[in-house]
Amino acid sequence: MSGARDSVLVEAFSEVVREARVALKMTQEQLAHDASVDRTYIGLLENAHRQPTLSVIFSIASSLGLTPETLVKRTRDRAARTRPSRP
Repeated sequence: MSGARDSVLVEAFSEVVREARVALKMTQEQLAHDASVDRTYIGLLENAHRQPTLSVIFSIASSLGLTPETLVKRTRDRAARTRPSRP
């Protein structure tokens, strides 16, 4: 992985969070409140414009009723499905 930002992982995380939130019929505002972050930050995460800190991953996972490990695994699995195959 080159650089500190892996766009495939960032995009995968955004999709995983959005899907989990929507499945719970939760608004961005509700998730933000539960996770103790600003609503605009949730929007930035869900649009792959920001990368979360470790503490935010833990907080969002808890607010979504997931373990941090599950959130990271879903992200990793999603990224693996979308990452181009290497010859």
